[in-house]
Amino acid sequence: MGDENETSKSVLVKKAEATTTQKLSSIFSSGKVIRLSSKGKGAFNINRMFLKGGNIYVLDKSIAKGVFVYNEKGEFVKQIGSVGEAPGEYLSINGLDVYGENVYISSSPNEVLVYDLAGNFIKNVSLEFEFTSFTATKNGFLFFNDFRGTSSGKFKNFNVIELDRDFKFVKGHFPFSEEMVGNVVLAYETNFQRGVDEAIYFSAPFSNKIYEFKNDRFVLFSTFSFDHMPFPDDFHKRRNDVNEFQKVLGYSRIDAPFFVSQAQIFSSMSIEGRRYYWSEKNSKKDLIEHFEDDLFGFQFYNFINSDSNYVAASVNMTMLTISLNPNNVTPLMPSEEKILKEYVEKTGLKPEMSEPIAVVFSM
Repeated sequence: MGDENETSKSVLVKKAEATTTQKLSSIFSSGKVIRLSSKGKGAFNINRMFLKGGNIYVLDKSIAKGVFVYNEKGEFVKQIGSVGEAPGEYLSINGLDVYGENVYISSSPNEVLVYDLAGNFIKNVSLEFEFTSFTATKNGFLFFNDFRGTSSGKFKNFNVIELDRDFKFVKGHFPFSEEMVGNVVLAYETNFQRGVDEAIYFSAPFSNKIYEFKNDRFVLFSTFSFDHMPFPDDFHKRRNDVNEFQKVLGYSRIDAPFFVSQAQIFSSMSIEGRRYYWSEKNSKKDLIEHFEDDLFGFQFYNFINSDSNYVAASVNMTMLTISLNPNNVTPLMPSEEKILKEYVEKTGLKPEMSEPIAVVFSM
């Protein structure tokens, strides 16, 4: 996998040097917990979340299957678009970005719907290629084409396709090759994050690389290697063998840019099948076993996406429910017990199916 600007630093990750914990207060200056009150007509899950103009834009693509807008208090405002075939409607919903003065919703396999921040439909764009995910950039868009062979012409052979603000072709990046695993390289929206100065960070998990897209060009940000069970170099030869594929998933590898915070990038990693986090800022590098929430007292977060001045997360209610099991060795924090009790008493709903809890960390 290559691009025109592959100059980076190599990082050797040593399991024995892992730091046990890192406090969230050492990363974020503050934060806010927001319970998204939908009264049965909003999001149940938070797959993507953006803050803009005092509103919160939430994508739920698995249960409610829509984009929902809340005010800064968490009160439901409106839904943007809906399922259907009329202008401004979509048959499926895969991705969301809120950038500048617009809301962009992707609908498979090759459509983008454009709205203004108030949710008014502007236009539907049908692209000449299929894509898995996308992100807006300072001057246009990047689309991830992981459907090798389904696109044609100038789009066919590229993993990443760059378009301008009018959705016109600019350049193809990362040509496909026999060694490349198309459906896992730079593919899903958890694999990219927006940071300061409009920089966007992408991961290529099965080549253990993180790329930075800034000033309209890709730079190889970091290449990782591991001293414990490193990922096999010949993975591309094994990818079609289900049994072999399952085996190599237990090797050490990076997963995704976890979030980006003021030029500090956090990547999730799997080392011998166990989750770790890599922190990198300037010359300081740390391997972290887990984060300690000394801001709100929650144990379980889904870090969703980052933008130039905040990191969006949600409280993982499913994990909270699991932790209620008396056989679980990890006790609940007092704030978690309070949240669960309030959910049951006030809504009568199971915690994992009730209104989601959003958390916005400021930097």
